[in-house]
Amino acid sequence: MTEGLAAEVKRYREKDGLDVRSISKLMDISMQDVTKIINSDVYKEVRTGSGDRARAGARHLSSRKNLIPVEKIIDTPPMELELGKRGKYWVHELYCGDSECSCESVRLLFLKHGEKTPVFDGYLNVNDFEFASESLHSIGEDAQAVIKEFFKDLSDSRKRVMLARFKLAKGTEEDPSEYIDFSSLRFGRCLPYKDVFRVETPEVFKVEHKGRGFVIHDQYCFNPACHCNSAILCVFESGTSEDLVEQMFAIRVGLDGGYEIKARECEENTVINFFDDVIKNNKELFTVLRERYGKMKDLGREVQKQRMEINGN
Repeated sequence: MTEGLAAEVKRYREKDGLDVRSISKLMDISMQDVTKIINSDVYKEVRTGSGDRARAGARHLSSRKNLIPVEKIIDTPPMELELGKRGKYWVHELYCGDSECSCESVRLLFLKHGEKTPVFDGYLNVNDFEFASESLHSIGEDAQAVIKEFFKDLSDSRKRVMLARFKLAKGTEEDPSEYIDFSSLRFGRCLPYKDVFRVETPEVFKVEHKGRGFVIHDQYCFNPACHCNSAILCVFESGTSEDLVEQMFAIRVGLDGGYEIKARECEENTVINFFDDVIKNNKELFTVLRERYGKMKDLGREVQKQRMEINGN
């Protein structure tokens, strides 16, 4: 337990008059942990003023009730780090979604690979990229040792991505090449257009077939060197979950015609009939697909340019 953590609990309890339950919710730790902190020798010895000084130096931290997991903002896997001899960690990012909040930080949760309980967390300022000392919370980990290893792997590219995601969560418009960490993505992967460009599903992707409603989601290769000239269309029945596991089928459609079935949870004839009746001669749909294909390739060229600048090539 850190002195800063004890000071934060003490400030909430003695200055703000909050009870254990309220402190638990605000700090996102269990009521049992709050009680242990209150009964600890560190809590008894620490002065609330020390916590206030640390807080002032760290600037305003976002309220935990406003924090949004990065996965709710964009479609991206957790950050993966190799922290020296400590092994592999997942780092989950939580950003403040309150546009009027003056905070300047992202909350990072460190989980050992294969485990579900965070072993360390803290608030990282997105301007100077330093942890707010009083926000550090460690469970069985040496906070300073973890921080030291974390900063070894914190590249300028990753800093740029985190700053853009911070702005995105606040509601500002950001270029996808900024807030998506493409450094860990292979060019062979297809990306969902909806998640990358953060747009609503166009009406042309909402269709009817044989009295049933369907929604189409599109994915594209962003490798600028690839001339696949195609899109992957994932088809869901309206009103059902849009989780990819529950899609009816997915097909790779050539923008000049033809298709290939990638996956299906229905009869093959259902796919054939849907393509022939809904997609094959839909000029408006193909106009949108070609436009989006071009935008995704433009994004790939920008990513490639950034990689070359980072690598000095």
